[in-house]
Amino acid sequence: MRFEPRVGGRLDQGRDFYAPAVLQEPDRALLWGWSWEARPEEEVLRAGWAGVLTAPRVVDVHPDGSLRVTPAPELELLRPAEPFVTAPGRAPLPLAYDLTVTACGPTTVSLLRDAAGRELTVRADPASGTVVLDRGAWPRTGREGSAPITVHVPKGPELALRLLVDGSLLELFVAERAMVTERVYRRPGDIAELVVDGPGARVTGWAQDPRNHG
Repeated sequence: MRFEPRVGGRLDQGRDFYAPAVLQEPDRALLWGWSWEARPEEEVLRAGWAGVLTAPRVVDVHPDGSLRVTPAPELELLRPAEPFVTAPGRAPLPLAYDLTVTACGPTTVSLLRDAAGRELTVRADPASGTVVLDRGAWPRTGREGSAPITVHVPKGPELALRLLVDGSLLELFVAERAMVTERVYRRPGDIAELVVDGPGARVTGWAQDPRNHG
């Protein structure tokens, strides 16, 4: 007997997700992964630490058999009472944040800008069902390189994104159907500023703070 899956694919579309572990609870399955370092070894040694666990993710399946994945709802306990942004525009970004974006048309979300004006962006297009993470100006080590990552999901009038960023760990969730884990290291001179450009886009962002728990 040979197993031949009819649907499926990569569990995580990013380049920095490894060794997933699953906790089966009575009413859900939780998934974690290990995110290795994607920077030169000398920088790792200088920092004195290496690797982080991803945020917990609830995994299930959609009616069509494809993966359903969302951040565990307990992560919302890290949000303060008031978000730091509630509309498209510009806002400085904290070191750790939880960002939701609903794209109603072609939408570009910029998260970092370097001294030369190059940007770390997430581009979403509901009509084509595509989301592109472009971090080319923040190269990573490893044979996988730093080329843009394109995620494909069903087309529709809207496309929901959620970004969890904690220091160098960036986790992108797309329409409850795909996830992308990447390590992006801020450098001296980088400007961490949220800029959202898209017709009718809806944006809400919270700073993440473990002291908000409980």
